[in-house]
Amino acid sequence: MGNFSQEIRKRGVERGAVIQDIKKQELPFDIDLPYPFSRVLADEDIDIGRKLDRENELLIDIKRDTSALPEIKEILTSFVVEQREHNKRMDEHNKRLEKILEKLAER
Repeated sequence: MGNFSQEIRKRGVERGAVIQDIKKQELPFDIDLPYPFSRVLADEDIDIGRKLDRENELLIDIKRDTSALPEIKEILTSFVVEQREHNKRMDEHNKRLEKILEKLAER
């Protein structure tokens, strides 16, 4: 954690930023991350940046992939409405068939 803080200060100065204080806080538990995320801790700074960029692209792809969900929901809702209407017509049809069968059974 100390090296990380020193690196932040150093890079801040290099870019003209003055960092007065860095609040340090460690998480009291380990977080199990999927493979592409979990290896970040062991790599060099440049490689960390490259991997984070790659992970951001993956997250953008996930967002892009899930953007179709509202349209799918709308299509399914429309299908459910049509299916309900069809079921009502089938119920009416079945009632007519039952009446025909009752008349045939009476003969």
